[in-house]
Amino acid sequence: MWQPVWKEVEGFKNWLVLDPLDFNHVRCHICNIQLGCTTTTLKNHTKSADHENECRKRGIPVFYDFEIPQKSKAAREMAIAELKYAAIIASNGISFKKSKKLAKQLGNVDKTSIFNRLKMAATKTRDLVVKAISGGAKQELANNLKSNYFSICLDESTDVSKDKVLVIMVRFVDLTTNEISTRMWDLVPVLLPGVDADSGAQRIFECVVDSFEKYEVPIENILIGSCTDGAMTMIGDVSGLKQRLQALIPHLLWIICPAHKTHLCAKHSTKFLPEEIIELLTKFYSMLNSSNRQRNFRNIQEKLQLPLHKIPKWIQLRWLSMLQCVQIGIEQWPALLEFSQNLKDSKGRPDGLGQEIYELMKEPDTICYFYLLEHVLTPLTTLNKFFQRNDPVNPLAKEMIEKTFKTLLSSIMIREYVTDIAPEELNLYDSSKYLMYADFELGEKLRSEINHRGMEMETFFGNAFIFILAACEEMKARFDFNDNLLNAFRCLQPTYAIDEAFHELKEELFDDYLRNFLVLIESDEMNNRLKIQWKNLPGKKNEILKEVSTRFFPGEEFQKDFSLTKIVQFWFALFYLEDKVGNRSFAELAGLVLISLTVPHANADTERLFSVMNYMKNKHKNSLHVETVEAILRTRELCLLFDESEGGFQPSDFMIDLCMSKRFYKQKKPSLPKIKNTVITLVWSALQKVFKKNA
Repeated sequence: MWQPVWKEVEGFKNWLVLDPLDFNHVRCHICNIQLGCTTTTLKNHTKSADHENECRKRGIPVFYDFEIPQKSKAAREMAIAELKYAAIIASNGISFKKSKKLAKQLGNVDKTSIFNRLKMAATKTRDLVVKAISGGAKQELANNLKSNYFSICLDESTDVSKDKVLVIMVRFVDLTTNEISTRMWDLVPVLLPGVDADSGAQRIFECVVDSFEKYEVPIENILIGSCTDGAMTMIGDVSGLKQRLQALIPHLLWIICPAHKTHLCAKHSTKFLPEEIIELLTKFYSMLNSSNRQRNFRNIQEKLQLPLHKIPKWIQLRWLSMLQCVQIGIEQWPALLEFSQNLKDSKGRPDGLGQEIYELMKEPDTICYFYLLEHVLTPLTTLNKFFQRNDPVNPLAKEMIEKTFKTLLSSIMIREYVTDIAPEELNLYDSSKYLMYADFELGEKLRSEINHRGMEMETFFGNAFIFILAACEEMKARFDFNDNLLNAFRCLQPTYAIDEAFHELKEELFDDYLRNFLVLIESDEMNNRLKIQWKNLPGKKNEILKEVSTRFFPGEEFQKDFSLTKIVQFWFALFYLEDKVGNRSFAELAGLVLISLTVPHANADTERLFSVMNYMKNKHKNSLHVETVEAILRTRELCLLFDESEGGFQPSDFMIDLCMSKRFYKQKKPSLPKIKNTVITLVWSALQKVFKKNA
């Protein structure tokens, strides 16, 4: 590609010109030959004997020792501006077709701004996002993964244009940010053109393997964990993706997303409640289906001095939507009751849906069912939110699951029995341990409502018992309370790691942990060193606290304990901790732990990515190719990594080099000059005269 800076080079400027007919080549006007647009080609031609002889004939000096300057500073600044502008367009969901017009409008704000020099049509903007920003970021990520252990999260979905795509996200130790980072790796079209539709386990397996092989990332050696939902395509032991990947990578740890499990526990247990109670959640929203009704409902809220909250729509696919609908329903109960009672249709008659809702809300046990739903869904939703956190929670997962299970079970069984026995040993069907209906622990709100009404509600309590028991059955069926991996992860909690009493009581726990990650342990000597470093941790409590405070809480008061310290901060602090002579005596142990924490605790990141994709690729922009969608998502992800107060997105040197070395739009070839008084002109004139005579 032609570089204007070549005209400033001492050895080129006397003979080098751009070929006017082909921008991909240059010409030597002395030798009258065409040359390729590469620095090596130009250097070799300068030193050639033919070129030297021609220059001497014309008295033109020949230079052998000269420097070729890098591209100008102004060109680099322009490339940075173009990349930043393209990132803004992509990350904010602006159509590429509007990029040229938007640049002009921004330039009109300040005539001296760089926007007046940007040439950013739709094609160029799209190519910058796809090839320079996304392509550069993915290559940098691949270079990082080639030499580091990492884990993956997988999920598939179908977008608005019926394209079935597989998203692959990677989790790895990021020493630049001191975090366990989760980044999008690839967005792969599952169905191929010209091939019979196949979205089974074999096709997904091929997508995963090919995606990493394309960038020469050796997953057989460095992939340690994977997380998916519970679909049989993913977890089938005979022909599922799990079986195929573990055949390729025997040490691969497979996690079934606990957030999905929790959602399914709530979904299936609510089937044991009366159908009309669950349907009421959707009827509330349907009743307020017009702006006039919403305005009238707001007037009632203001009259009753209730919070001016809208009634949300219950979407069953949304993990946390049911609890929110129940809580707002309880909050707005008086307003909903009054509104449904007085609701009229267009002809002034009582509205059928309103009357149906009013009659159901008058029943004394209806509000009690809502309080019951709130009581049961709250711990399940809390557990779901826990697994949606970004920071690693594997060391806390087992205790959190057991706590949720026992909280629900203690509502209908003797608390001492539930708390004193391990969850896997609890007998859910031991009738001698059941509480009497009057002793059910269903929350103060529900108990107060029942006492206030002073009614016998044997049917309600029977349904409540079955509902809670079903929720506990679902949890026991879906969660393995004897999971060796989750149990071993417990020892990584900071409070346990530096507790000498815990080391004595649970000495075997760390051995179990090491056995799960033998692939990371190179030799028996390394295994022994890890055990010694583990035993020495309790004596280093103060030093670790100081390192945590210095590295993660600079300028704040020195921490007295680990109450504010995240698990990953503790182990990063231990990784950097130096002794008096400057040696990192715990780096080996901390490094192993940090790698093991990349094992995903849930699949929420892929679900978030699909939500963003559905907002971006909607019915108005449904023709976006998968490659473009992936590039936009990656660009958005990159922009979120930078602080807007510090300048926002900053392209890497590799992205800038890509931007300056590639042509992102087609250049039109110059038109041939008009030729006068030549043979062609004379022949054409003669032909025209002949045509006129014949006419």
